[in-house]
Amino acid sequence: MEIWRTIEQKALAQNAAGQPLYPTLQELFSWAKMTSFPIYIEMPEARDLWDCAAGTFLFEKPQAPAQSQPTAVTILLRVAVIDRAAGERTAGEHGFVPFEGLKGVDRYCEALAHELTHARQSVTDLEFLQLADRRKSLNDESVRFQLLRRTAETRQSATRGLQAIADELRLLTERIEGPARAVEQQVWRELRARRDKDC
Repeated sequence: MEIWRTIEQKALAQNAAGQPLYPTLQELFSWAKMTSFPIYIEMPEARDLWDCAAGTFLFEKPQAPAQSQPTAVTILLRVAVIDRAAGERTAGEHGFVPFEGLKGVDRYCEALAHELTHARQSVTDLEFLQLADRRKSLNDESVRFQLLRRTAETRQSATRGLQAIADELRLLTERIEGPARAVEQQVWRELRARRDKDC
């Protein structure tokens, strides 16, 4: 709760004139508070060395097939993973390295902004839930092909199958992650600019 309170203070911070210090972050935060479905934030401990995702977006699927929005969203923020994340330069995003130059609560805010953007996508992009389901099924299918590649007689066809999956996954990931990366980058810029101003 202490970490969450510091995140909330940062997201809602204003200057003396009442203007938000981090406009993109505050807009996302305000949207999340006003949305019609619940958004839960959890900060679990990493279970093992393989549990390396800084943030995860989970959604409860609607029961009615015609309904295209989730009934609830859970965002997992793994604070220990975020704290030690080195960040990787993202192709095509000049100068942006996630978490670079940020510490503590600033890093948590950046990760939260990314995941909240996914929550908003699930409402504003009517195909988002289907795309997320398709990406999950492709990931499951790639595991099956990896197992097939272990035998000589199936290696060639499994390799072709894996390549087709990889190509489709690349397109799906760009569609799903592109908007979240763009917002994350904007929040990173706002956090860095404020940090540099305060130094």
